[in-house]
Amino acid sequence: MTTREEIHKSVSKKEKHNILLEKLKKILPKDAADKVMKTITEEMDIPPKVALIGKSGVGKTTTINNLFNVDWHTSDAVTGTTEAQEEIFPIADDSKLIIVDMPGLGDSIKNDQKFIEIYKRTLPEADVALYLIQADDDAIGEDVRIIKEIIQNCGEGIKKKLAIGINKVDLLGNGEGLKWDELVNLPSDGQKILIDEKCAEIMEQLSNSLGIKMETIAYYSAKKRYRLYDLLNVMIMQSGIKGWKISINPKDWTELCDPRVRELLQKAKEN
Repeated sequence: MTTREEIHKSVSKKEKHNILLEKLKKILPKDAADKVMKTITEEMDIPPKVALIGKSGVGKTTTINNLFNVDWHTSDAVTGTTEAQEEIFPIADDSKLIIVDMPGLGDSIKNDQKFIEIYKRTLPEADVALYLIQADDDAIGEDVRIIKEIIQNCGEGIKKKLAIGINKVDLLGNGEGLKWDELVNLPSDGQKILIDEKCAEIMEQLSNSLGIKMETIAYYSAKKRYRLYDLLNVMIMQSGIKGWKISINPKDWTELCDPRVRELLQKAKEN
């Protein structure tokens, strides 16, 4: 059986363009079809830009690497600098992606005043602003304060492109029945209930405090590759008309299962 991910990987961007062009020619004159395809190609050549925001240790690098199946490394050089760190790299389907690693707010008033100017210049140019929060961090109030400061300085319009990811849900819970099941790389039944309940509370708090929809928030584990599609869907939704340019190709969570389980899952896919 062929999965949606395998279909996505098996067809190149050029092949997809050719298929679309042939369909357009059936309903449009050749010149008009060529013109439409030229516009689409030019638009695709402009990579989507993701502004990445989050406190130190929240898992920005692991999130991007597993979400887009890339090998990206953050740099300590961004801390204390006067500009955000921007990098462009290839992702699936012959496409490209721009990641803008934003300097973290909340370390000091002096730095915040300097960094907020970077936010004011950078966020309006981004297609989506991804703010990451740590699920096992009780200091959500500080994240709320930072996001409010960003909105206050960058304008209410930033909410339309703001996506929030609650990372490290695998760290929630402790004790019998509340641990991650390494055999199948999924939360145990008890831990899943805890994760759902805890993250629902966080999402409601963020929604009420910031005046945003709960649908703009997703919880996941970058390290375990758990619920990456949920995060990706939120990012695509918050990217608006540019969302179609964000490639769908997270790293496979089953690769982290026990080898015996992974083999069975692979056979199930093939059948």
